[in-house]
Amino acid sequence: MTRSSLEGPIHFIGVGGAGMAPLALLAHARGFRVQGSDLRSGSVTRQLTGRGIDVSVGHDAAHLAGARTVVYSTAVSSRNPELLAARRVGCRCLSRPRFLDWTMRHHESIAVTGTHGKTTTAAMVGHVLDRLGFDPSVVVGGRSLDGATLARAGSGRWLVAEADESNGSLAIYRPEHVVLTPVGLDHLEHLGSWDRTAELFRSFLEHVSGRTVIAEGVLREITEGQEEAAIRYGFGQNCDVRAVDLRVSAEGSEFVVARRGRRRRCRLAMIGRHNVANALGAIALATALGAEFEDAVDAMDSFGGVERRMQVLFRNASQCLLDDYGHNPAKIAASIAAVREVWPSHRQVVVVEPHRRERMRKMYHDFAGSFVGGDEVFVMPVHKADGEVGDEFPPSRVARDIGRWSGVAAWPFESAAAFAERMSKGARATVILTLGAGRSNRMARELARLLSPSEG
Repeated sequence: MTRSSLEGPIHFIGVGGAGMAPLALLAHARGFRVQGSDLRSGSVTRQLTGRGIDVSVGHDAAHLAGARTVVYSTAVSSRNPELLAARRVGCRCLSRPRFLDWTMRHHESIAVTGTHGKTTTAAMVGHVLDRLGFDPSVVVGGRSLDGATLARAGSGRWLVAEADESNGSLAIYRPEHVVLTPVGLDHLEHLGSWDRTAELFRSFLEHVSGRTVIAEGVLREITEGQEEAAIRYGFGQNCDVRAVDLRVSAEGSEFVVARRGRRRRCRLAMIGRHNVANALGAIALATALGAEFEDAVDAMDSFGGVERRMQVLFRNASQCLLDDYGHNPAKIAASIAAVREVWPSHRQVVVVEPHRRERMRKMYHDFAGSFVGGDEVFVMPVHKADGEVGDEFPPSRVARDIGRWSGVAAWPFESAAAFAERMSKGARATVILTLGAGRSNRMARELARLLSPSEG
């Protein structure tokens, strides 16, 4: 990143957001004076302050404080007082995707995109390249298990960026290299249909100038024209980089990575076939960029995981509580399957927070049918986007339809205290899986606190 085409100070509106904080940290590390604002203070804003970035709480025109460039989250309203003031005084205003695009153009960029597994795969790519001595910069929204940001400003030539497709902004990026994770129906509130989703990814791939690494199962209507040069990863015989001899336990996954007749055992501190696939994508990309195969596999052994991706919050002899970000049907089904594979004889209890009313409208049947394999489901209220009103999907209705379409006993979730009390009465060993992208994480941590005294 150079300073030649952008003037500081740079003010980030919504700086505490998962997609904004990494960009603010990278700009700060590159020598720009960076400041920002967010509606509320939290662990992320405190980390930013600790790195020397001034963060104001609330949105007020006075917070601009001489900024020459303003970067705003796509969640920020066009009526935001800071954004209105910035435009009025002539600041250069860039949306978060536009600023990420500007950042990528000042590096040799590696974009990680797809509808499933972006955050984990991008974090893995950054980790492997770092362990191999390439010192990449990383822009990823996830955090490590200790709550620290996974974003970093390296001195190497590569920038690893999580490239979000949710609002169509993927179309503006022009990376040198790409890892395309699985693609399915998601974000229909923005993309509208499968045809538009497929066209977005197909068009994006046409502008990739370097190496293309694609997950097994991504349909030909997306990858047409890329098959000959693309590197495929997954579990199938036709994959260039694949996993064989997979063994899972409560401690993680162990498998053999096979590539061009060479094999190397890998130990991953995460459960789930989807996370094994994410690791394969990172290994495939690293070797495509010239890393030694064995070194790339060995680097994955030390990857510690990502917060809210099958994260164990509590475990004792009879109970285990995991928290995951999964909130669309495919991610929910993958998480439930991962738990069942590791704990086949345990009772599996799922607490789910449905995500956004518009998404529920478009994907309701698929959502309610995605809990097959669980034993019981408890349904929280729908996490609503700013401005969403109404309650057409109350927990009682959603629970009823999960029972109908997944064949699983389901009830409305009352409170963490009531749920913990209910779990304390069960004699059978139980795995509790909390799922959601809104307030469910806060509830899961409260639940872990309530369960922990039973440990003795």
